Amino acid sequence: MLKNLILLLLCLNLSQALNPFTVIGPSQVNANISYNINLNGQQPTSLLLKIFGFYNTTAQNILMTTSNPPYTSTIDSNGNTLLSFQLNPTQQIQTINLNIQANINYLKWIGFGGVNPEFLQSSTYVILNPETTQTALQIIGNVTNPFEKIILLTSWVHNNIKYQGAGLSTVIMNSSWVLQNRVGKCSEFTHLFIALARSIGVPAKFIAGLVFNGNSWALHAWAEVYINNQWYPVDPTFDEALILDNTHVEMAEGVDQSAVNNILTGTGNFDLNSVTLTSNLNATLENFSNFSVISVKIQTPNQPVGSNSFETIKATVKNNLNQAIATPLFISVPEGVTLLSPADQLVYLPPFESQTITWNILTPQMKNNYLYNYTINVNYLGGYQEAFFEGDNQAKIKTVEGFQLSPLIIYQNDTNLNLISTISNTGSETLNLTQIAVLGSQNLNNQLSLNPGSQTQQHYSFTIPNSNENGSLITIWNGTNYTQNFYINIQQSTRTPQQENSTPVQPQQLVFNLNPLLIGLTATFLFLIVLLILKKITRS
Repeated sequence: MLKNLILLLLCLNLSQALNPFTVIGPSQVNANISYNINLNGQQPTSLLLKIFGFYNTTAQNILMTTSNPPYTSTIDSNGNTLLSFQLNPTQQIQTINLNIQANINYLKWIGFGGVNPEFLQSSTYVILNPETTQTALQIIGNVTNPFEKIILLTSWVHNNIKYQGAGLSTVIMNSSWVLQNRVGKCSEFTHLFIALARSIGVPAKFIAGLVFNGNSWALHAWAEVYINNQWYPVDPTFDEALILDNTHVEMAEGVDQSAVNNILTGTGNFDLNSVTLTSNLNATLENFSNFSVISVKIQTPNQPVGSNSFETIKATVKNNLNQAIATPLFISVPEGVTLLSPADQLVYLPPFESQTITWNILTPQMKNNYLYNYTINVNYLGGYQEAFFEGDNQAKIKTVEGFQLSPLIIYQNDTNLNLISTISNTGSETLNLTQIAVLGSQNLNNQLSLNPGSQTQQHYSFTIPNSNENGSLITIWNGTNYTQNFYINIQQSTRTPQQENSTPVQPQQLVFNLNPLLIGLTATFLFLIVLLILKKITRS
């Protein structure tokens, strides 16, 4: 009799926690994981528990002990350490304690190891289908550098999937479901990222371990990708890549979370499903130090700004290392100030190179005869900085109209082809838009109104056509059409069991950042989008 018990991953909601990527200096983690077994009245003849231990990597050195009866240690097909404990079949409640001391330094990371063919294929929770491939190709656009591709995929998952769930759960949704519903926990963030990476030919695997957010510890999930004959860590939940913060402690790896399950087996006349296994984690961060691997210079408005004014914050970041890195940047703004850009940005930096990142904000309504002081905080890899600007209701006001269309999500159920359009108001004015969704002879219309800084998702559902069809989603703003095109190829549909409810879609680059340009023309079967529009008005 065998029972697979899913490793419970308590994933942290970063919207309610400090960003952990300030811990870059070498750190020491002391942790205890207790596994609690309750037979609940069952009387097996024998009972065996297999749990994952921790192992050494180039970034972590592990000292592992247990106070429980002797165990045997084996290595599974993924290179994981499995610890097998022979439990007492007559003792109703038992506890196995695993103690570790981990010394962590991801600046020393070198990802050795080969590539299992399964790391490029569909698996239990990682579903490869045309919708996933189309989304990945839209995200990376014309980028050719493999590191930059991974940075774009990581950042997209982090910024477009909403963290939702209690974390401690055995309910895990697959990557296709997460892509369609745009919600999930750390394991689901990771499964979607892995699916996107594999769909563009980058091998990717699932990692389970521990992490710290500045306030608490938990079991956590992230990924590794194989680029240029080396594995690199990626954490889409925390928006980190290439170099992780030194609170990540690796425990096990596999094709997805189904490969890192604890296993309980037994013999005798009893119901194994009635036996429960739970785990508790207690950990501390010891002897850690902070130092920055990058230099950051923040630029804010140098003159007082007016009420409801569109303003830009800039951060110039420089890589001080002789190796390529990616640094997460997270901006926090004062109450009342509206952030018009994603707060989190993941920046790829080749050795010793610099890049300037911008955030757009909308100032609040201010009172006359008051001078306001606003503080901006920017967290980055290894540190944070503050910057300031002043507000005055009598100062000049900048207004900007603009919006952004994210890549279309296209998926099929039993009877319908479904589109999800995500629209963000990136300007300082309320926008009134019209959308027209067209597939063959089918037309769907929608009127939208978006407040500054807001985002909305619009869903369109078509009857599945019987033959190949060209489709488009037309967004109309100020008399100008912005067209996102797609092509449904029914004849070339090839399905695997994981793709049973999917229709291949011809990928196109569908991201719009609207600047004041004129839209392009449409050619046969391919639509060359040349326009980005942004209307700017300055008044005093």
